[in-house]
Amino acid sequence: MPSEQNWLKSFYELEALADLLLERSNSDELKNTLQFLQKHLAIQPGDTVFDQGCGIGSISIPFAKKGMRVIGVDLSQNYIERAKKQAQEEGLSCHYHCADALEFVSEIPCDAAWNWFTSFGYNQDDRVNIKMLECVFRSLKPGAKFVLDYQNIANIIKNFKTTIKKEGISDGRKVVLTRNCRLNFVTGMIEQQWSYVFVNEKIVRKSFLKMYLPHQLKLMLEQVGFVDVVIYGDLAENELTSDSSRCLCVTRKP
Repeated sequence: MPSEQNWLKSFYELEALADLLLERSNSDELKNTLQFLQKHLAIQPGDTVFDQGCGIGSISIPFAKKGMRVIGVDLSQNYIERAKKQAQEEGLSCHYHCADALEFVSEIPCDAAWNWFTSFGYNQDDRVNIKMLECVFRSLKPGAKFVLDYQNIANIIKNFKTTIKKEGISDGRKVVLTRNCRLNFVTGMIEQQWSYVFVNEKIVRKSFLKMYLPHQLKLMLEQVGFVDVVIYGDLAENELTSDSSRCLCVTRKP
């Protein structure tokens, strides 16, 4: 497996990924996501919120529109520039940083934080992955809450699909994205090859994700100091089962 930094920088440099997967075109899903986070993070206008792995700001910018001060971090310079541009155009209070979330700690203590859309678990080494949780813990005020959105690995194994396809438009061009997936039970990683096919171009990237079960995520959160971990199976707050769409961990810094 290539080193984490090598594949991550290459993987997230593509605008096509942001156009196909990070743009929140489903308004109902975005609305439900914002409602879930606002409820469980207990945030309100004037609060400072931390978006760890912010991407293009598709979640944090809507919160900025609600009057919250946003701090975001992402490894992709392209995504950070997109987020900054939109925030500046709309006169929003957002401070986006291009940095490694394994190292970035907010200089301003935050009232709440989230890590959304599986922006955690990219390394085979648990000791590396846990650094991200340590950074968000250090970024929070005492008593502040954190939500970690992760894959429901039990559901992935139960309903495993070796190939997933998605079509869309990127930079005015039609693109077909094909993901070929493999579960490596020896390394504990989901290995994926992403093929972006344009009319006259094909781009291939690889990604890797550690297969953490819910109880393992809970233990890691508690290891860095979080308490009162509650896990939901979806945005409707249903109990987590093997059929749940996501694994949403809600926790608190003492």
